[in-house]
Amino acid sequence: MKPPLVSTIITTYNRPGLLLKSVKSAVNQTYPKHEIIIINDGQQKLSQSIKRNFPKVKIVNQSNHQGLSAARNTGIKRAKGKYIAFLDDDDQWLSNKLEEQVELALKYSSNKYGVFYCSQKITKTSGKTYINHPKIKGKIKDQIVKIGLSTISSTCLFTKESLESVGGFDRNLQSSIDHDIWMALADKGYWTDYVDKPLVINLPNQYQRMIGDYQPRIVAVEQYLKKWQPTIIQWFGKKSGKKYSRNYYNYVIGWLAEEQFKAGKLQAGLVCLQKLISKHPFSVKNLLITPLRCLGFISLKYLHIPLT
Repeated sequence: MKPPLVSTIITTYNRPGLLLKSVKSAVNQTYPKHEIIIINDGQQKLSQSIKRNFPKVKIVNQSNHQGLSAARNTGIKRAKGKYIAFLDDDDQWLSNKLEEQVELALKYSSNKYGVFYCSQKITKTSGKTYINHPKIKGKIKDQIVKIGLSTISSTCLFTKESLESVGGFDRNLQSSIDHDIWMALADKGYWTDYVDKPLVINLPNQYQRMIGDYQPRIVAVEQYLKKWQPTIIQWFGKKSGKKYSRNYYNYVIGWLAEEQFKAGKLQAGLVCLQKLISKHPFSVKNLLITPLRCLGFISLKYLHIPLT
């Protein structure tokens, strides 16, 4: 059987320096049948070194900045592969990433499997590293109800059919689009499996970007929960569904608040805490535990004790 074509979509926005390393990691894949499409979602022209060093890479320039969801959707439309993999411009792949994932995907003849993913090695700004392991395996909806939803950036190999069946990525969301697409796949009844190896490297600059864009992330979490609340209640039941949404919000915004204080960003941290408490004012964790943790982080920061 001939190997199926894989389309790698790299989205970028005014970060040519980071993009070069990302593209190189995609070009160096050992999987033989592979096209690479860069969606340039901004005004800044791409580095000539990319065009010169990687002449087979296709570049699509969007006339204005439309956001990550729109850029990925453009990539889906241009992709010719049976499978589509998304790579953020500040992540890198190990050379065997696609090969191992396609090998896994080909074990399943059923089209109910819509996505395959892997582990990720994360490097924090302190230099410390850890492995983010996959957790969801099998029918996505059942796993979300059982253990909750978690996704890992730049690790997913989707079938093009599954992405098209859910209409692609939601352009109305400023963030949370990975969780959103997984919810859409779950709602369509898709299944998943993974390679539990860290085939993706997440660098400190992405970690800094995640905590830097805190205001859009707050808005996006609220948009995401509003969109999926009826579905969550249908899956979990009214009481458990509301609890799931509340815990999801508290976890994401609480984490965001703590990371602001770890970085010494007092005002940003206080904004996150205020949103957290005003949203769920009767939560002991929001009123006591998270603020105390944030106070501890900022104290350690001023005492010059390294934070992990």
